[in-house]
Amino acid sequence: KGIWTALHAMPKVIRQNPNIHFTFGGPAESEQFVVDMNEFIKTNGLEKHFKYVGYIGDDAKRTELFRRSDIYIFPTLRDVFGLVLLHAMAESLPIVASREGAVPEIVNDGQTGFLFPKGDDAALAERILHLAKDSALRLKMGREGRLKYEEFYTLDAYAQRMIKVFKSRPF
Repeated sequence: KGIWTALHAMPKVIRQNPNIHFTFGGPAESEQFVVDMNEFIKTNGLEKHFKYVGYIGDDAKRTELFRRSDIYIFPTLRDVFGLVLLHAMAESLPIVASREGAVPEIVNDGQTGFLFPKGDDAALAERILHLAKDSALRLKMGREGRLKYEEFYTLDAYAQRMIKVFKSRPF
């Protein structure tokens, strides 16, 4: 879904800030993909900076991972609506995501995170580095994302919008 964009951004990020660590989660598309990914990590000397945790189906474990993170990246090439973005926003994480599908409607560029052209690993690396060096900006974007989540994406907010729509339409 765009993991290669993230993998190719990693060496660019680590060269400029060796204190950054990446944790990748989600299902692997194949066993060969995992082999290729691990080979890329080894070839580029990124073992100390990388961890692949696979798919996390347990809500508590996923929440724990988000809460240990500083930035959430979503370098998708083909998602229409990334529900995981809402999880990141709920945990007040600034997001760096590719412009694809509904992502630009979820992530407000420069406010709740940064958007970048899909597949552009250099742009992804630049935005990660920008957020990594500015803790105040990370906190501000995370707070803005949480506020947007509360306003638009909680069950209560959704229900209130639906009620408003139903009341405004004659049936």
